[in-house]
Amino acid sequence: MWLGGKIWHGMTGMAGEFGHMTVEPEGQQCGCGNRGCLEQYASATAVMRMAREAIAAGTAPGLAMGANSDVEFNAKEIHNLAIQGDEQARRIFRRVGRAWESPLPRW
Repeated sequence: MWLGGKIWHGMTGMAGEFGHMTVEPEGQQCGCGNRGCLEQYASATAVMRMAREAIAAGTAPGLAMGANSDVEFNAKEIHNLAIQGDEQARRIFRRVGRAWESPLPRW
């Protein structure tokens, strides 16, 4: 982030880091100490967290089957399941899309 013609690092060195913009004020705890940061909803790590939560809740049999059968189960595999029509995987990526829309300026 630029301020007065110079790079502004902020108090903790994360000034202007897009992933730490708040998109859910009461959202997931982030490693930076904030709640609801973009990276908690729109990153490969977030996709995996949401998939694990859905599997643990018993609401994602397709994701569970993918996780149990694929050693390399990752966000790309969840994306592939979404493309193939898995509803829980699609729900995860709809959530990712909403998070990306949140920080965009509305002018």
